Amino acid sequence: MASFIKLNAVLPADTQQPKLTDILRDIIDPNKLAYYDRDDAGAARSINGAPLRNGPASSGTKTWTSASGIGYDGLGNIVCTSSTRRIGYINQASTDAQAVATVALVASGSATYAGPVIRRQDDANYLFAWIQSDGAFRLQRRAAGVTTTIAQATVYPEVDREYQIFVEAAGNVVTARMRGKLSAGASDELIELSGADASPNPAGIGTGIIFSAPGQVITGFYSR
Repeated sequence: MASFIKLNAVLPADTQQPKLTDILRDIIDPNKLAYYDRDDAGAARSINGAPLRNGPASSGTKTWTSASGIGYDGLGNIVCTSSTRRIGYINQASTDAQAVATVALVASGSATYAGPVIRRQDDANYLFAWIQSDGAFRLQRRAAGVTTTIAQATVYPEVDREYQIFVEAAGNVVTARMRGKLSAGASDELIELSGADASPNPAGIGTGIIFSAPGQVITGFYSR
């Protein structure tokens, strides 16, 4: 059965590379991540067909693949240019994985979402978590092209602010977390969604990001 909990948490302080909030750094070791960050993109301002950077304790080459319809603006943001769902991803060797997407919400995309993907077998089979600026935060599973909701919450996001969305799969348990507000005027909290992935994809496992359509912006991606 899906569950939803909230935990009090302090505001993030300045972070080291990879740039995770303090809340997420308590959950996932940034030194073990492969990552892309807009501010560290360099002159190319693109990761399509190129390896992600490795944290000090991360090894191996993890090459990014962007589907047609995912592009990069002049600032190094990852954006969607297609009117339909698009996924960018790297291949992973394990079904147990962690991924984080830094989503910068924009008002023009109130009906669109963006977030991280794990256990990607292909574009019809994966787990994902996402946020949109109208207040939806969801953890979902897509199997054989059909999407079901594992857990969800209504949040009060601020437009033009970055939110780090974390998703993790360990065995049959899948969890998503973000730092945000559960009611108007409230302080930020760690918001957690969790539930079961009864049939983990057995092969072709990957992690990545997802856009439902143009509207939101992703400024960073982190994977383990």
